[in-house]
Amino acid sequence: MGEILKERNRSILEKRFKYLRNVFGDFCTKARDIKLVSDIAKDGSIIFKLIAHNKVYYLSSKYNPIEDAKKWADCLAPKKEGLNIIIGIGNVYLIKEILTRIGEEGRLFIIEPFINVLISLMETLDISDILNDKRVILILYNDLEELEEILYNYINWSEIGKIKFFTLPNYEKILGENYKSIIQVINKAIKRKQLDINTLKQFDKIWFKNLLGNLYYVFKSGEVSDFVHAFRDVPAIIVSAGPSLNKNVHLLRDVKGKAIIITGGRTLRLLLENEITPDFIVTIDGSYRNYEFFEGIEYSHIPLIYTPNTNANILQSHKGRYKILVNNVPFLDRIFKKYGIEIGFLPGGGSVACFAFEIATKIFNCSPIIFVGQDLAFTNGFRHAVGANDDVNEVLLKDNPNLLFVDGVNGDKVLTDFVLYDFLKWFEKNILYDNSGRVYINATEGGAHIKGTIPMKLADVINEYLAKRDAVEIEEKRNKFFGDFKTLDEKFEDFKYSFISELKTIKYEFKEILQKVNRAIELNEKILENYDEKILNELDFIDKYLLEKFQENKIIDDILMTVSYKVLNYDIDCESEEEIKTKVVEKGNILYKGLKEAIEFALPLLSDSISKLIDN
Repeated sequence: MGEILKERNRSILEKRFKYLRNVFGDFCTKARDIKLVSDIAKDGSIIFKLIAHNKVYYLSSKYNPIEDAKKWADCLAPKKEGLNIIIGIGNVYLIKEILTRIGEEGRLFIIEPFINVLISLMETLDISDILNDKRVILILYNDLEELEEILYNYINWSEIGKIKFFTLPNYEKILGENYKSIIQVINKAIKRKQLDINTLKQFDKIWFKNLLGNLYYVFKSGEVSDFVHAFRDVPAIIVSAGPSLNKNVHLLRDVKGKAIIITGGRTLRLLLENEITPDFIVTIDGSYRNYEFFEGIEYSHIPLIYTPNTNANILQSHKGRYKILVNNVPFLDRIFKKYGIEIGFLPGGGSVACFAFEIATKIFNCSPIIFVGQDLAFTNGFRHAVGANDDVNEVLLKDNPNLLFVDGVNGDKVLTDFVLYDFLKWFEKNILYDNSGRVYINATEGGAHIKGTIPMKLADVINEYLAKRDAVEIEEKRNKFFGDFKTLDEKFEDFKYSFISELKTIKYEFKEILQKVNRAIELNEKILENYDEKILNELDFIDKYLLEKFQENKIIDDILMTVSYKVLNYDIDCESEEEIKTKVVEKGNILYKGLKEAIEFALPLLSDSISKLIDN
């Protein structure tokens, strides 16, 4: 009977959680010193006790576990709409009671540190109802680093403001010091997700304004998909502005013709001052601060690779022919594909170095990839290399809650923050999943160790990997790159007019949407006075209309992000019908007034963009 139950449970488990398919066998060798044993409670229910460290720990009441679970679930008060995280699956009665208190939109993450517990549980009880519940995410892990990545990938930005955490009885005692480590990992994953959201909220309108301002330049640019494999097997040096760059930046003069150098705006001035001309500049940041890195520098002779949301002044100041679009905006992708044009879509990461990495690996197909100045840490207490355009370069290290230690490239421990840590994890994940055999070298002489890279001094990298490279071969690839270059205008002469027509349609629909939103605001304010079925039906009709239109018009996704975050994280966790009604109206006000503000912000910018495209 035990094997039948186990296989039934396991079949559901592996079907729902595909990441467990290949690792379940590996997990089975873990935690041999932990044993789950079934017992019978006074009321006849099956209960479990954990035998660990020569001690016995009951995971539920020994007398009336079902009634006890109901009382405890009431005390825990799980989030109805948000995310609930619990450590331990051994008290099935409590898990089920928690689920009865979670709504359809709520979720429950169950983190089980001991695979033996789950296996024994699956052999003893049919837990298929828990495993089949779409609100449940079961998390098993080999180590804390894996746990962090699983959590980070599963947590939705829409629930980040509605998270509640609890632990099964006795798990804290059994885990000992590991319990604190698990809590730290949970907090790190949440903090990383919160940073993603903060970035979106900070730049939503800036990105949108730049996108519309840059549409003119899109048609004057080449598309990155034209240059797939353009520098196959050519070494690429990605230069970042970490504090260690000052140690070896001068050595980059020796790599001319031996590799291509890709950099961002922050390091551009420092490179040019050292008589080093990069082969490509990558820019993604829409802020004015990003433009200040370029201000006063002549860089029109250097090919500029940009995303549509980058600061428009950077494109305007680049007078050269070689601008290359790397698209990361779904709205552009949708319109181009509608007319059978593939411009490529590269989501990239959070930093300019992440985009440079993706271009070097997924587009140019370079190898090896050599990191220089990629500290990803506050080496010697500094943010960036001296001369890399930073007004405030020193970091306050003492009593700073946003700092954490990571393994250093020199075998030590170095301080970083959650932003840089997130980039570190991004690089490590992308290197891990690269099955091409490409070599990755970290020639950053300080900072964090990047897993999957070979730590080397830049001088040694030059001697071992670059000294004997054929400069003629690389020059031929460069010449072909420039010879094949064509702008979108040159490739698709009439497409711009179709694109303008699409923008005009969107503008017309925005005006219609604005009328609907104004009507929704008016109706929503009437609900508190008169909770009328007719009003609710009209609001429901408007909501469906808005959802359909916004799914079609991805152009304002960025400026809707803040509105969506506020609405989805608005917690209606109250008991009385009157309170719920008030909360629903408040939530509606946030939505409709936020949409109104977004559309009113978008319309004049859209008009300006259309005029600029028509006039040029």
